[in-house]
Amino acid sequence: MELVEVDLEKKTGVHLIIDYFSATFPFICYEDDSEYKMIEEIILMCCKFFNIKRIDVEKCDFRVNRFQNQYQLSDYIILKLLGPELKSGHKSCSIELKGQGGREFEELTKNKTWIDLLVFLVVRLNASPTRIDIAIDDYSGDFITFDEVRKKLDSKCFTTPFRDKNMLFMVQLQKAIH
Repeated sequence: MELVEVDLEKKTGVHLIIDYFSATFPFICYEDDSEYKMIEEIILMCCKFFNIKRIDVEKCDFRVNRFQNQYQLSDYIILKLLGPELKSGHKSCSIELKGQGGREFEELTKNKTWIDLLVFLVVRLNASPTRIDIAIDDYSGDFITFDEVRKKLDSKCFTTPFRDKNMLFMVQLQKAIH
């Protein structure tokens, strides 16, 4: 417990990070194209963008959400190909930065920003972001109040896996902090 308290004492202000990110894009393969070749081109484009060596990419034995192919680009960056059909009629693909994927992206691509990632996804892959989870750390408690969080939860401005918003607990926690 002391480590946590010491770490909190060092941090000040507000820190915002992207905790999870995913985007979906179409798998466009014409009759003259080899599906295998198109898969390889997508993998190579992603490797180049994320500064990952192709040899380090692992094809997963398991797949989720009806995708035919799944590749582990890095520890927390996953590429899924040939999934359910999109409204456009093309099969879907997905790229996912989960858990520490955002930190991994930042570490692998020190010369790139999140804007560069969005441009890569939208321009190169014709992707649409499908989910973004943002974590906000307010170390001083000056920027975000418990009352504001309660109002946002009540107005359904964001979701939480917590089923019970015990406001009495939040008020007691707020008093304990200050």
